[in-house]
Amino acid sequence: MISVAVIAAGLALASCKDHKDSKELAIEENKEKFDDRSDNKDANFLVAAAEIDLTEIELGKLAQTRGGAKVKELGVILENEHTENLAKLKELAKRKQASIPTSLTDKGRELREKLEKKDHKDFDAAFVDEIISGHQKAIEKFEKAGKDAEDEEIRAWANEQIPVLHAHLGHAIATKDEIEHK
Repeated sequence: MISVAVIAAGLALASCKDHKDSKELAIEENKEKFDDRSDNKDANFLVAAAEIDLTEIELGKLAQTRGGAKVKELGVILENEHTENLAKLKELAKRKQASIPTSLTDKGRELREKLEKKDHKDFDAAFVDEIISGHQKAIEKFEKAGKDAEDEEIRAWANEQIPVLHAHLGHAIATKDEIEHK
């Protein structure tokens, strides 16, 4: 009985050591695929974009189960639009032969868990703060890629996404104002 427990514990520890974040895996695969530094840089932007979409989809779902009416509404928008965007991103990554994360990254998982721990009255404010912060950072990344990406198609796609990200940011700020003034 003890030997079974020791073996199970050893396997559990080994699987934790072997755990690779889907973002890390995609980055490693892209390093192997792309000798050219600019191609790898463009691929890394696609990795970051996928991480953003995967996180926003998951947080959108969470908002729909935990949030008040306005936060639920924002959650639906985030889930739907980032799901649509992720589908386009997958096609772009496939055409560019770039690997992207296929599941929620460790960073996204940690953020979801942090928000899940909030009680219902604190959830809405914490959620919109995270969405605002996340979209501000995303806009910066997309604007940079929209100017600096070597691949013309990736530049164009990044620039197409900027208005959508600004719309989400505006909606999140309006939701925050409504929450604070009720």
